[in-house]
Amino acid sequence: LSYTIIINIQVEDDSMSDIQASLSVIASGANYDGAVVAVSEAIKADGASVLGSTDVFAELSKNLAATGKPGAAVREAGCKAIASIAAVSVTLEPYVIQFIPTLLTRLADKLRPVQLAAKGAFDAIIDTVQPNSLKAVIPMLLVTSPKWQVNHARIEGLMKLNKNATLQMARSLVDIIPNVA
Repeated sequence: LSYTIIINIQVEDDSMSDIQASLSVIASGANYDGAVVAVSEAIKADGASVLGSTDVFAELSKNLAATGKPGAAVREAGCKAIASIAAVSVTLEPYVIQFIPTLLTRLADKLRPVQLAAKGAFDAIIDTVQPNSLKAVIPMLLVTSPKWQVNHARIEGLMKLNKNATLQMARSLVDIIPNVA
């Protein structure tokens, strides 16, 4: 006999509308600190189920892709939102590691506030990476860049991963050493 259990998680409409409103504030780039906290609090309250019913990460990807000086506040807000979401729970790691390549490029942004926000988000994501996820994360950190800020962050990320998952990093040295040297 086999039994199939179907679990249907309903997310309250209020939290979804709060998240959508917060994402639109973040996309505007003005007075976004409260919106960043609201998104992470809603995810903390409702869990990862809210991510399936909203386009949180698609919106944040758009924010990180904003261009020019007017888009700097939007890029900064997107980076801070990702950092806040990554700090909510380790269970969100599969959702946030997709931003590592984009955040690495934002580390070389021409505007310092964006660089600092990207560094905070990158560090928050690296801190949440579990040993079993190294196979997905290490290739993202091995892509070289002509920008020194990106390469410096890549090496720092590898060093943090080495502290958190020594055995798994030792097994990955065959892939890491040729790309870092």
